[in-house]
Amino acid sequence: MVRKNRGSVLPYVVAVLVIVAFAAQYVFNAFKVTNEATRMQNAADAAAYSVATVFAQSNNFVALSNRSLVANQVTMAQVVTMVSWTRMTSTMASTVNDIGQYIPYVSAVTNYINQIAQNAKGVVESIAPAITRTVAAYIRSISNIQKIAVPLVSVIAQDIMSEVVESNDGDIDYSFAAVSLLNDTAVHLSALYGQNDCRGEANKVRDGGRANKETVSRCRQFRNVTMASRDEFSSNRTYRFTFPGMPEKIILPGTPAVAVSGVPLYSTLTIERSGSTVMGGDTPDVQNSTPFTTWSAIDAISIHAETRYLDWKGSVKSTGHKERVKLGVGHAYVGNECSKCHHVIHEGKSYWNKNPRGSACTDPDIERGYGGGSKSQNSGAFKLMDVTALNCYELSNEFDSDVSQGTEQGVGLTPFFNLKKEGYVNETDHVFIYLRKERGKLKTYRKILATSDNLSLEREKGAQNDALHGASAAAIYFKRSNDKWIRAESKRSDGRVEYGNAYNPFWEARLDKIDIGESVSLNALQEL
Repeated sequence: MVRKNRGSVLPYVVAVLVIVAFAAQYVFNAFKVTNEATRMQNAADAAAYSVATVFAQSNNFVALSNRSLVANQVTMAQVVTMVSWTRMTSTMASTVNDIGQYIPYVSAVTNYINQIAQNAKGVVESIAPAITRTVAAYIRSISNIQKIAVPLVSVIAQDIMSEVVESNDGDIDYSFAAVSLLNDTAVHLSALYGQNDCRGEANKVRDGGRANKETVSRCRQFRNVTMASRDEFSSNRTYRFTFPGMPEKIILPGTPAVAVSGVPLYSTLTIERSGSTVMGGDTPDVQNSTPFTTWSAIDAISIHAETRYLDWKGSVKSTGHKERVKLGVGHAYVGNECSKCHHVIHEGKSYWNKNPRGSACTDPDIERGYGGGSKSQNSGAFKLMDVTALNCYELSNEFDSDVSQGTEQGVGLTPFFNLKKEGYVNETDHVFIYLRKERGKLKTYRKILATSDNLSLEREKGAQNDALHGASAAAIYFKRSNDKWIRAESKRSDGRVEYGNAYNPFWEARLDKIDIGESVSLNALQEL
């Protein structure tokens, strides 16, 4: 006889189904939270890299526009140089003609040369103002473009961040971007640049105030870059001059070119050129504090001579080879209030000291010995020539004429932008991105048991305080080294390592690790 078992399996089935349901919910929740966390982290990485790229591109814009400012300033220097050079050539030709007209046959040649020199001077003088005004307009335009574009970087970066976040995850509720400057306090997308108004600082000094030392330092740096960018014609016009077929040194046996107390053996004559073009200030105080308001050029050409002689004791002596007769002088400036500034900018420099009498002719300040004063007078018997063709008023009658005929703005250093933080560093700025998504946007079953908080699946997967969090960081860095993989045209020719600056466009972006300060900020944000 078989006994039949009787009973119900429903409780067991229900229990199994509940376990299966909880397991399915657990898998579903884990998948959704992990997937959302990964998606949010990707959005944070993309946003951080995009914002850093915006700032890197802005750094490169500043560098390229600063280089353009330098190039146009160098063009201004070249124009001023050409005017000064032609003025010197014309005064020299006039001086030689004044002397040569008394020599038969020679007068025809000197007169012809003089006419050519005067015509060349007239052509240069007529076109120089238009060129300088055009260049000044370009300089002002570039400066104004910087003034508009650079402050907009923060706005553009914010828009880019919002667009990237929206494209990656439209459910993100809140995003925050901060930029730290070389580990300084984090600021919300602050401008990374400082504008430097060099002319404004010069005006402060001129009005009796004090210039900002940091701004003056950056202005001097910009000026030094500009001065180093001049070509040879603008930077150095000092050399020994010869005519075709003429030897460098002319020897005159038995002739005392310089008065001596003894028996002359021979004299040596040379013709020496000197000159340079410099960006400088227009008053002594401004020159010492902010030398960047005016382009000024001087040129001088003089006869240098020395005489070897026997003194009355039978010893051979020399008078020394130095400037004896000034032949020609030229100078020019573009800027403001510079008709009496040439000695401020140039005096004491090697090219000034080469021909000090001729150089002194570039300034009409007679009271201080310049121009028609003692510093410009020829020596010995040649002083008589100062009242005729070789006087400063004949040699240098253009001192009161601004080449541009009145252009003040755009000459010297106009406002420009530079990095706020400089030094021997390659990485300048650090971008930190924080994203947050509220729990309501997470389509999960938050708890396995409605009565227990201990089985929450979300905290360990990135959710905290009813929200999911994402964070990322990126660095803006400068890269120009001589690594083997760097293209040859990008390497420095001198082999040196170049650090971050506002003059070369080698700024790039990369993702970076979150630093300690940002980690502290992230923990605070997650607790909100």
